[in-house]
Amino acid sequence: MRRTLLFSLLTGLSLLFAVEATATEPEASSFPAAANSGPELGELVKSLTYLSSALESVQTQLEQLAASQQELAQAQETLVKQSEFIAAQSEFIATQSALVNAPPKEDRFFELHLIAELGFLAALSHTVQFGKDGTDFDYVDEGGQDTLFLVGRLSAELLLNKAHAIIFLYQPLDLRTQVAPTRAVTVDGLAFPANEALELRYGFDFYRMSYLYDFFDDPKLELSFGGSMQIRNAVIDFRSGDGRLLRSNRDVGPVPAFKLRSRYELDNGFWFGGEVDGMYAPIKYLNGGKSDVEGAIIDLSLRAGLPISDSIDAFINLRWLAGGAEGTSSSDDGPGDGYTSNWLSFLTVTLGIDWDVRRAFD
Repeated sequence: MRRTLLFSLLTGLSLLFAVEATATEPEASSFPAAANSGPELGELVKSLTYLSSALESVQTQLEQLAASQQELAQAQETLVKQSEFIAAQSEFIATQSALVNAPPKEDRFFELHLIAELGFLAALSHTVQFGKDGTDFDYVDEGGQDTLFLVGRLSAELLLNKAHAIIFLYQPLDLRTQVAPTRAVTVDGLAFPANEALELRYGFDFYRMSYLYDFFDDPKLELSFGGSMQIRNAVIDFRSGDGRLLRSNRDVGPVPAFKLRSRYELDNGFWFGGEVDGMYAPIKYLNGGKSDVEGAIIDLSLRAGLPISDSIDAFINLRWLAGGAEGTSSSDDGPGDGYTSNWLSFLTVTLGIDWDVRRAFD
């Protein structure tokens, strides 16, 4: 814009001198003065032209300075964002470091953990027979156990003097279905007609007390061995849809088992491990029965988790729960001959939390 104004000024001056030259005849006495003014006008034009060039150069430099300031502002904005990101990363690293460097288990004489799981159960196979002339009934194919069931588990674990663990577990298990089998079903001598409504309940809650000894002093590594005593609380019902026919088998008894557990923790706090309770015994004093029957249980799980706070770990658990019994009880008080065959294989997938109670209040 400055350049345009200068050129307009020069053009106006040129026109002015042109008009004055054509409007009057130069007088003899003034001619020398007019002649002398010619060079002065040329110098003025040159000065104005130089000034225009200088202003144009200044304008270019101002535009370059404005562009540089804009780039500097963008660089400053990028630097602020990077600083915020670095601050967030530093905070995250500090939090993880606090979790990883929490007081190890050997620094505390005891710990108390409360553990809860919730997920689903799928029956891989499940058969039952009551009475030697009874129906070998398949719960998965005929009894409605071909769907997923809600399952949960609660346990409390007391750790003493780094190596000793006492665990109490409650496992509810109550599967209820309603079907209409295409064949007659005989249970302890009672026949349920085919193609009629049949209400089924398979309840097998159990309580388990366990002891483990850890052979490693390393707080990030565990290999424990011990034993368990399980109390079964079984209720198995077959009921007709109209309620007229009913067979109910109930049993409470102890089941001993061996127990093994392992766990490994990485430096970032992530951990994984496994656990198994198992027993096979054809002898009544080992399987908790009243006569010589074959019995077995296995509770095998794989687990992985990570800390989500200073006192709480979250984990996912894959569990295979299987076992059963087969034989004739010598003192059965039911209507049948005392023969029972009950074998199952269940798969569960659960999510859980492990709350370290003492650390939460330290």
